[in-house]
Amino acid sequence: MVDSPYGVPYPGKWALWRGEWYETRTYSDGEKLMLLSYEGAEAPDPGWEEGAESSPGGRRFTRIVPFAELEAYEEFIVKAQWHGYEFGLLRIGADGLATGWAGEPDGKSLSGGRLVSLLDQSGHRHGQAERDAVEATVPAGELTDFRLVRHRNLAEVLRKAGW
Repeated sequence: MVDSPYGVPYPGKWALWRGEWYETRTYSDGEKLMLLSYEGAEAPDPGWEEGAESSPGGRRFTRIVPFAELEAYEEFIVKAQWHGYEFGLLRIGADGLATGWAGEPDGKSLSGGRLVSLLDQSGHRHGQAERDAVEATVPAGELTDFRLVRHRNLAEVLRKAGW
C-alpha cells in the first residue's frame, strides 16, 4: 500500500463519495455521471452492482452517481524505485504485486536490455517494452522511495468545463 495522506490505496483517479474514496472514471459527459468502483468481498452498501471482471481473488462492484454528489474527485500519480530503476506505480493488488512502468532513473531510453534482463532473472513478469520504459509486475515489498509526484484536483477541472 502507498502511504497516502489522502487515504487512497494506490494511484489513479479517485472520488470521495459519502465519506469514502472510490476508484472513479467519467461515465456520461452529457448527464454528468461518474462510475465508482470498489473491490472487496461484499458491496459497500445496497445499490452497487457486481462487475463482470470479478474474480475469486477479489470481487469488483460499480455504482453510477451524479458528479454533483461527489465530495472530491482527485488524481494521484506515485513513483517509486525498483533496484535502482524508476517505477511509475499503477496499482498494488491484493496479492501484493505492484504493476507499473519501469525505466531508467534519468528518463533516457532503456540501454542494452538490462532492465528486461533483470526482470527475467528475478522471475517477475514484464510486458510491453517501449523505448524508455517496460510494463512490469514486481512484489510491492521490493519497491522503495515512494513519492507522490502529482496530485490534481479533477473536480475543479470538470467544474471549469461546465460540469
